[in-house]
Amino acid sequence: MNKYLLMILLTSGGGVGGFVRGPYIPLAMYYFYAVLRPQYLWKWELMMYPDPPFGGWSFYMAGAALITYLPWVFGIVGPINDPERRVFPGFIWAHRLMLMFFTWVTVSYLNAMNQDVAWVSYQEMIKIALMYMLATQVVRAFWQVWGLYMIFTLAIGYIAVDINHLYVTTGYLLLVRAGFAGLDNNGAALLLSLGVPMAYFAWELTRGWHRWLLLPIIPAIIHAVVSSYSRGAMLSVIITLPLYFLYTRKRKSLAVMLLVGLAMLPFMAGQEIRNRFMTVEHAEEDETLNLRFMSWRAAYLIATDYPVFGIGPRNSNLVSKHYGTDMEGRTIHNNYLQIAADNGWVGMGLFVLLLIFVVLSMWRARRRLWKHKDPESVRAVAMLGGLECTLWTFIIGSWLLSLETFEPAYIVMLLGAQIWAISNAQVTPAPGYRAGQAQWANVGPRPGGAPPPPPRPRPERTEETWVPPSRLDDTPRP
Repeated sequence: MNKYLLMILLTSGGGVGGFVRGPYIPLAMYYFYAVLRPQYLWKWELMMYPDPPFGGWSFYMAGAALITYLPWVFGIVGPINDPERRVFPGFIWAHRLMLMFFTWVTVSYLNAMNQDVAWVSYQEMIKIALMYMLATQVVRAFWQVWGLYMIFTLAIGYIAVDINHLYVTTGYLLLVRAGFAGLDNNGAALLLSLGVPMAYFAWELTRGWHRWLLLPIIPAIIHAVVSSYSRGAMLSVIITLPLYFLYTRKRKSLAVMLLVGLAMLPFMAGQEIRNRFMTVEHAEEDETLNLRFMSWRAAYLIATDYPVFGIGPRNSNLVSKHYGTDMEGRTIHNNYLQIAADNGWVGMGLFVLLLIFVVLSMWRARRRLWKHKDPESVRAVAMLGGLECTLWTFIIGSWLLSLETFEPAYIVMLLGAQIWAISNAQVTPAPGYRAGQAQWANVGPRPGGAPPPPPRPRPERTEETWVPPSRLDDTPRP
């Protein structure tokens, strides 16, 4: 199909879906575009046609989600009996810290040495934070988290397959020669590496024969990452492998897959790739790594001189040579030190706290759900495994990259935190319910399809007795 026509159909469908069903559909399409980046992936096919007016394709999806949110809340848009209207996820610390981090970036922008340079990075942060906060209010059920999880996974899988197809048919190494979506080969490889844990745990949480269609995504991603010559992305995948065994319910299957993958790896990596990877053992002989050490030292010195608000978003590149790097405009190549230089030690501290509280939110949700065997809980636990392994892949890989506006990482943070937020949701009564009955009726399915317990007396909710609020029962009771 003509890719331009496909983009028109997808964008139109997302916009219409927002006015028919509510803001979740355009929000999901926005995040699909944020990961897939079709304007880069299909660049040569789309460049023959005019660009969409007033902004990119994702602009229309973001606008549709924002425009339809309040009408959906007040019952003007979407089905009036939509059960998600009555669920209000908690505004947890992971959400608060995201808001605090964005606020600090805003203050840093206002105090930037050069606001024109800072604006390019800051406007990306505005978009990321705005859609993140909207998603915390729109995503109110586990099935919605699952939908975004699968969209993320399939988008990365498609990118990997497309890159491999280009290599097989033409011999062109896209990531090495041109990068992807404004990222160099290392950033693009890290983006792809996020799909490995997502694809594995998607296979685990999916039921039916079609789950086996998800496994081929993993070797496609691994081959694309290996052929990118990115050591950081390869290391981030390898280091996080023990977490897979910690969180999976199918350890034997995972062990078999890992053995098969190790057997295939020598055929994927040629001699040049192996030689480049082994230079990690000889850091003093690797000029690239030595240049990164110089950049890290420069970032530390900049952050020391501007400890509170930093020098301004991406303003550190303007002065990096003055602080000891080899050239003008040298990027820091460390996400945490980049944030420290640009937004001060306070900004870096808020970002690290955001990561910590997202991980803590996932741990608490897993602790609550792990012992439950109902399908919703099993699926949520599998998603948590994939999301946490993916987040750790980013945390490790970003030690060698500057990715403070890397939206896929914020999507992973959102989904991981949102599972815990939904677990602590407040549910308002449906028509025909007494308040106590409504609260019990909305806590979700129970093993064996047993009916909810009577509303009085209502016992204290504990980690052992809690069941997730997933599918709401709207049948009125006397």
